[in-house]
Amino acid sequence: MEQNEQELNIVIEDGVLKQFDKAYEGEYVVPFGVTSIQHHAFIECEKLTGISIPASVESIGELAFSGCSRLMKITVDKDNPVYDSRENCCAIIETVSDTLVVGCYNTKVPEGIKRIGENAFDGACFLEDIIIPDSVRVIDEWAFFKCYDLKYIYLPDSLEIIGDAAFYECESLEEIHLPESLKRLGNGAFCLCVGLKRIHIPASVRLVMGADRLLAGCESVQHISVDADNRYYDSRENCNAIIESANNRLIEGCENTLIPNTVVSIANKAFSSSDIMAVIIPESVRHIGKNIFDSCEVLAHIVVSRSNPVYDSREDCNAIIHSASNTLICGCKNTVIPNGVSVIDECAFFGCRGLTTINIPNSVHTIKEYAFAHCKNLTKIEIPDSVTSINANAFHGCDKLVISIPSDSKYDIGHFSGVKKVVKRKAKGKK
Repeated sequence: MEQNEQELNIVIEDGVLKQFDKAYEGEYVVPFGVTSIQHHAFIECEKLTGISIPASVESIGELAFSGCSRLMKITVDKDNPVYDSRENCCAIIETVSDTLVVGCYNTKVPEGIKRIGENAFDGACFLEDIIIPDSVRVIDEWAFFKCYDLKYIYLPDSLEIIGDAAFYECESLEEIHLPESLKRLGNGAFCLCVGLKRIHIPASVRLVMGADRLLAGCESVQHISVDADNRYYDSRENCNAIIESANNRLIEGCENTLIPNTVVSIANKAFSSSDIMAVIIPESVRHIGKNIFDSCEVLAHIVVSRSNPVYDSREDCNAIIHSASNTLICGCKNTVIPNGVSVIDECAFFGCRGLTTINIPNSVHTIKEYAFAHCKNLTKIEIPDSVTSINANAFHGCDKLVISIPSDSKYDIGHFSGVKKVVKRKAKGKK
């Protein structure tokens, strides 16, 4: 069958619904005879309010209804052998696996459902609350992606797995109770939940770490705790952080974190985008990962214990310096770079929007990639004659920045792309 429905951009070919008209308003009944709904077929059809699935549909592709933000009514023909919408639940359920594969902001998850499928509520931005019944064992990755208005979700004691990015960008979610049955928390499960204020990790959980932290971009988090019986993680001394117990590595921090003097290492991006204002690096810390304070816009004070053998904050500089190499690895809006620092490390000031100007001393010879990237309010830097190497994107995204460089410098001018202006100054002593 080849069909292009009257005056609408709806494409159905050989029983496959491939494309739906994004301008369509109201409810739509999928014609009987359609056997498959292709992936992305209804993606971002923001005016679609209802969908009826006929008995003939045998497969629904990934993200088929992603971003259908006003979808509020879903029905499946009672004679469909593959899918159902039992108990008038306003959802599409894969019958044989009891997996909810498509939901909307009016969905009521029926008892008997075992799994909330991948991207099931993707883009259901008007969903405000939902109760997950006791039969559910798994919430798959991206299940509630960009459910911006979601304020409350009940998670049952049966739940064992929350997948990667399951609640990604649920901006209105302030608190969530994780049940004691939970065994696995996926990578970035609460990434960009900017309203989230507290989280408690149950005894049973083993976190899954990856490119995104569990709480990446959760700038409002004030309290983090781990159950005392958890075998893998702890929040010793009420430190408001998550620490890997076996290797004493701090992997998640927040604005109220106090780093215990038993922590040996700090993971990449451990505090990124948090509202932490001050931090003390204790004597025990031997390794600090990349980007630990990136986009920490209000960070104003950084102190390293004078007894730390690896790092220092000499001359009260409000920065972390790797002592042996004289490399400044982390700075903040109040950093004063001491003379003697030779390298400004990769991403040292990344996203530091409070930084408006900074003096680079004559001891510096290298500025690494993304060192000052996205310092949006940085207006003035003078590159001293001592600097022989500026890596790509060192000042990326600094669109208010005027950079002064030596007239005889041989820097790749492309490394300054995105800045407001580059000015070549005369060498001292020359006319």
